[in-house]
Amino acid sequence: MPLLNNDRGIGLPQTTATLSVLRSSPPERPATTNPATTPATTSIVPAASTAMGILALGMLEILQYRPSKHCGPWHPLAARETEHQAPAGRREWSQRRGEAARYWLRYRFNCYQPYLRLIEWKYRDRPDRIIRPDTELVIEGFGRSASSYAVVCLELAQDRPVRSAHHTHAAAQVVKAARLRLPTIVIVKKPDEVAISHMVRHPGLGPATILRAWIRFHRTVATVAGDVVAISVDELDQDYGGVIRRLNDRFGTSFAPPPATEEFDKRVHDEMWQRHLRQGRPDLHFGRPTAERQRAKEAMRHRLAAPRLSSLRAEANRLYTTLTGAGAPAQPSE
Repeated sequence: MPLLNNDRGIGLPQTTATLSVLRSSPPERPATTNPATTPATTSIVPAASTAMGILALGMLEILQYRPSKHCGPWHPLAARETEHQAPAGRREWSQRRGEAARYWLRYRFNCYQPYLRLIEWKYRDRPDRIIRPDTELVIEGFGRSASSYAVVCLELAQDRPVRSAHHTHAAAQVVKAARLRLPTIVIVKKPDEVAISHMVRHPGLGPATILRAWIRFHRTVATVAGDVVAISVDELDQDYGGVIRRLNDRFGTSFAPPPATEEFDKRVHDEMWQRHLRQGRPDLHFGRPTAERQRAKEAMRHRLAAPRLSSLRAEANRLYTTLTGAGAPAQPSE
């Protein structure tokens, strides 16, 4: 499988054995059945599982892909939506199950470099997603971590187009950017807030699935945290200009810091809303706080109080503190 040879080092310390197998061809099966030699053979299994998982994710990404406006009505996927529609209830159930499977696979395997090769096809008409030879800046974060605001705010503050890469929500992109020494901003949102936002965005997901995905993503980011600028959402909202100045000092760049004025904030909000409308997404998915989203989030907050989530939340909060230097709010007592 060519995917096994595309891995150039990923940075998950708990999967070192798996990565060593991915980087090399599988060893020959030993002729003896001596138990002492068995681990060399069975070590192939995690690598095969990883490769199959990435391939399955690639297939789901392709099936989920919807053609852009440039594809035209002739595109087979554009026509497929209007044919053979299942009953509404069954269709909604099927969509939620498929969404949950895609979500789990995406955040389980997007720490591996071959994942970026898979989504190159998906984003072939979006040069601002994947790192390319002329990329000047990378802005990434776990999904629903205000990366849309960070990108638009930075773009509007410049007097020229910026060749940036963003919105893959893939830890592999952060690792790649760090190893290429590209100026990189990673936005880290409090895990509880992320879980609530994702449950609103993806009604079929439970908080445990989201928290495990958040931890896996940020564990990978932590392995290259010294080579990127990791910031909290609070810092993004309160002092994005200071973040850009810090980025310039660290990487020798000259990006203009966004002005901290109400007029500029309104420009950013209006531009984000126009992009949101062009993408045809529901109002509930808009990338800035709204009254409707806040009501939906508050309705979900009680789901985080389950005792079985306490260890996951504690681990996620520790990781948040490590990456941002800011303490996450204490968990409510049960």
